[in-house]
Amino acid sequence: MRTVPFGGHPGAAWMAALRALGLLGWMAAGSGGLLEARDFRVNQIPNGHVFMCANCHINPAGGGARNAFGNRVFQLVGTSSRPFWTPALAAEDSDGDSYCNGEELGDPDGDGVPIPGAPVTNPGVSTSRPANAQPMLAGVSSTTAVWGLPFNATATASDPNACQRLTISKVEGPAWLAVSTNGVLSGIPPESASGTNTVVLRVTDNGSPPQSAQLSVQLLVVARYGGWQAQYFSLPQEAALAAPETDPDGDGLSNAAEYALRTHPRQPNAPPWEPPILDAQGRLTLSVPLRDDDPTLSARLELSGSLSFQQTSLADTTVTDPNPGDGRKLWHFTDPVPRTNAAARFGRLRVLFEP
Repeated sequence: MRTVPFGGHPGAAWMAALRALGLLGWMAAGSGGLLEARDFRVNQIPNGHVFMCANCHINPAGGGARNAFGNRVFQLVGTSSRPFWTPALAAEDSDGDSYCNGEELGDPDGDGVPIPGAPVTNPGVSTSRPANAQPMLAGVSSTTAVWGLPFNATATASDPNACQRLTISKVEGPAWLAVSTNGVLSGIPPESASGTNTVVLRVTDNGSPPQSAQLSVQLLVVARYGGWQAQYFSLPQEAALAAPETDPDGDGLSNAAEYALRTHPRQPNAPPWEPPILDAQGRLTLSVPLRDDDPTLSARLELSGSLSFQQTSLADTTVTDPNPGDGRKLWHFTDPVPRTNAAARFGRLRVLFEP
């Protein structure tokens, strides 16, 4: 057996033996200090055997300058042999190619157990990357807006390539609706926007080459008393004047009635309906046009034999739409008690809606 003196230089065979034991790699002097290729690192990352030392070094044979992933590993553990592969490191994108380290190494969740058969690319080389997958738009958090009031919603997007940056844009939709790149939808719809509005959104990733997907949603713009108030009154300064029971223009129609009838609350209006009449059976009938863009709005005609309305009954009600698109529906009320069976009949119209 050959004896090597203490402090002496071992021969090539001795160096090969040390490398085989994983105790020493190639050594080279660099401007930042000693740079080493450490063979045991290959076994500390999932699928490390695919690229071997090139996972961390620019030179595929190992040693010398490190690539982006190698620099990150060195930042975490230096030259020690401590394990470094974690879910956090797997979720990073060391080489900036928009693919996570874990995805590139076939272990996206970073638990150290690669997905069988998953493609493997180099996490330290930006030109070595997986195939780009198409992103997805799952939906929008709200698809109902109230005209006259601020609308806010969020589009939900995802990408199988978890480290990619997603950009959302509006392909089609009303002019009042703005869509930010991170998927926030906002705007104040005007009254003219009432009804169904088609909105088409697109999500685009920053993969190579970029992939995109589109989603079409139906945005319903409805009326609410709060939005109507904001259109005709300066709030909160005129909150009292805008109250439902107030009649600012003195025409005998309260704000609640003006809202339901789609008339102007600050300009006197004659009631937009014909006086009640008796039908062939002697029953009192009344037809009233009410707005059709508030799905919470309803009406009822309360009937009584006296103006005190201590005892009331409800008229039979039907709703028709004789002029589609005019923003109103016609509510027909019929007293079930014929006039011949009552000394007097009085009616009181109630309109109900949410704020």
